[in-house]
Parts: sequence; C-alpha cells; structure tokens
Amino acid sequence: MTNDWQELLAQAAQKHLGYQPAVPDPTPDSPVDPPPGPVDKGKQPLRVRIERKGRAGKVVTCVSGWRADEGALQDLCRLLKTHCGVGGTVKDGDIILQGNLRETVVRTLREAGYTDTK
Repeated sequence: MTNDWQELLAQAAQKHLGYQPAVPDPTPDSPVDPPPGPVDKGKQPLRVRIERKGRAGKVVTCVSGWRADEGALQDLCRLLKTHCGVGGTVKDGDIILQGNLRETVVRTLREAGYTDTK
C-alpha cells in the first residue's frame, strides 16, 4: 500500500462526511513565539501570604504574582524548598510551601534579587 493511515482516514472522511481536511502551510517562515527571555527579578511583584483554609488546619506559605515562564518558577520553588528545608510544589502559578515561613521566604527572595516582594 502506498497510503499511510492518515491519508486513508482523510479519504474516508472526505468520501463519507464530505469533510475537506485543512492543508498545512508549507512555508517555514511562519511566525513562531520567541523563546522566553531572562527573568527580570526586580520586576516580579511577588506576594507572600499564609493560608490555612481548606487544608485540614495545616498552615502553608503561598508565593504568588509570578509573570514569567513555568520553568523559572520551578527553579524558584526548588531554591525556596532547599533554603527553607521544607516540602512544596507549584500549583496554578503559585508556589506552595509547607509551614509558616513568611519571614524566611521574603528574606530569601530579596537576597535572590526579587526586590518587589511583600
């Protein structure tokens, strides 16, 4: 057979459903999102807060306000977890650390160059 499964599927859809598949643009000059630039630490408006609600009475420290790519947020989470010696995760664009660590987290972020931290 000279046809692969995608061509066979397109032919069947066209024959039975009257569907005409979209033809991809063969020009390689189509615009592509530029790679993310370096994180400007001084312009990241990070906010640190303590939460207890909905966590079975456990206290967590949340860092929110991140405006860069997810990979840099993961790196920042790793830095905070290592420096504070606790567990944590990244969820919905926020860093969640176990325990009441507000002062330690704010101090660590400012030492790391995140000057707009409250």
